[in-house]
Amino acid sequence: MILNITPEAYKKLMTYVRLCDTEVGGLASLDRQTMTIDDVTILNQTATGASVEQDEEATLAFSKERRAIGDHHKWRVHWHSHVNMEAFHSTTDTTLIENFGVYTDWLISLVFNKKGEMVGRLDTFERTENGIPSGFRMTELVRLQVLPTAEDTELDETIQAELDEKVQVQKYVAPVGGYTGGYTGFDKKKQDYKVSVKPHKTYSENCMNCLLKDDLPHLFDLATDYDDDTEPEIIAQATSDYDEREWDTNDKNGQKSWRLL
Repeated sequence: MILNITPEAYKKLMTYVRLCDTEVGGLASLDRQTMTIDDVTILNQTATGASVEQDEEATLAFSKERRAIGDHHKWRVHWHSHVNMEAFHSTTDTTLIENFGVYTDWLISLVFNKKGEMVGRLDTFERTENGIPSGFRMTELVRLQVLPTAEDTELDETIQAELDEKVQVQKYVAPVGGYTGGYTGFDKKKQDYKVSVKPHKTYSENCMNCLLKDDLPHLFDLATDYDDDTEPEIIAQATSDYDEREWDTNDKNGQKSWRLL
């Protein structure tokens, strides 16, 4: 299950984790319509490097306050840190989750550490017809996704435009007849093949040469058409605005390679 969190809530939560040298825990507000955490908080608690315990009076006071506001049903996400240890649900964490099942139908539990790692789970508790907990619990793993800000969206557009301009994606096709740089093992059936062709090394001695040569062929589709007794006639057609180009073969070590004439 994917759980969203607003950038503001995530920054606040991770600041709690980053600045606290012991474990720290708290609650988070969840919009169930969008499954998005929109706020986090901490209450009075007692903590060590390996444990944290919420103050009971503070928890009851917080519950009373949220009921008066009318959003108490939103605060069903429990989170805590493991400082520099691995993020995982310990035996103590699991016991705490089971105890929550007495009071609620479901609970989301998140564990963080200072490295920014996170594990999460959603536990759903079954109840009998009388509303009594049956003891059955179903658990689903949770993946946290930080929502982008308006600034992030603008940056995405800028970066995507730069990627589109500067990054050329070379498309490869499956080798034909054991093709390893030349044609070998030709099938005698008449058919068309498409292969990727590298320019002669004089076109790619170094990056600067590549950048300076306007006529550098990027990627060509080679259409081959042949009979049983002849090797393919190679027709190179540029996939961009390049003109049709001719190619010859250079037999090296028993293999054919292709270079631009």
